[in-house]
Amino acid sequence: MNRLVVILLSSIICYFLYFPFFKNFQTSKPAIEKLGYIPDNSLFRASLGEFKWFVGYYITFNALTYYGGKVLALERGNKEDIEYQSLLKTLKSSAMINPYYEDTYHLIQAVFPWEKGMTKETNEVLEYVKKYRYWDYRIPLYLGFNYGFFLKDYERAAQYFQEAAKKSGNYIFASISAKYLVEAGEEDFALSFLEEMFNEAKDEGLKTHYLLRIETIKIIKKLNEAVNIYKERFGKNPKDIKDLVDGEVISKIPAHPRGGKFYIDKDGKVKSSN
Repeated sequence: MNRLVVILLSSIICYFLYFPFFKNFQTSKPAIEKLGYIPDNSLFRASLGEFKWFVGYYITFNALTYYGGKVLALERGNKEDIEYQSLLKTLKSSAMINPYYEDTYHLIQAVFPWEKGMTKETNEVLEYVKKYRYWDYRIPLYLGFNYGFFLKDYERAAQYFQEAAKKSGNYIFASISAKYLVEAGEEDFALSFLEEMFNEAKDEGLKTHYLLRIETIKIIKKLNEAVNIYKERFGKNPKDIKDLVDGEVISKIPAHPRGGKFYIDKDGKVKSSN
């Protein structure tokens, strides 16, 4: 009994002595080590046999933990570097191993078209997964959004929205492209899409990601409205966001929710630096 107490106390002391060093060591490791190396070949996938579902789940869980931790740290004001290439490679491997696990493509869609402009790479994964999850209306919904909002290919966007409508039985998807892209404007289209993704997200880091993105687009929408007022008042486009303040259209430049900057492009549209 005494020996057991000594061992227990020794373990507790070792834990408190060495845990800070272990934590620092884990934090300093590159993303490829945190996420794990996955061989990118069909032989490896075939060798997994009936364990494919578990391995795919585990890889995506690691990736979700890595990215969610980074996003929550950014929200707290910490400077975090996210290794997007390693993250995408990991998630693509997970999708190839287990294309049925939905969290994989949810995370890819949530991150890469928005953060790095990697819409084509995202669509490639979605197209691959769609062959297996043929009943899932969200995959053509995401593809329709990507083609409409990011790639400006409205014809293909409409085709995917039609597919999402047939699979879900919700025919509002069939009219989204026309309604939001033509009549309501792209910001409303993006907000509608992101709010739906937020409602379906389970991970807190992912929910934070969506909230920050939604807040950013709401600010962009208001600033674009201010640009239109400026044009009506002065008969020209503002060259800089500061012009909106100088012209007394807005009282101050709003803070960027993700720590970036808002700017006006050559066409007079407000954009975000990240």
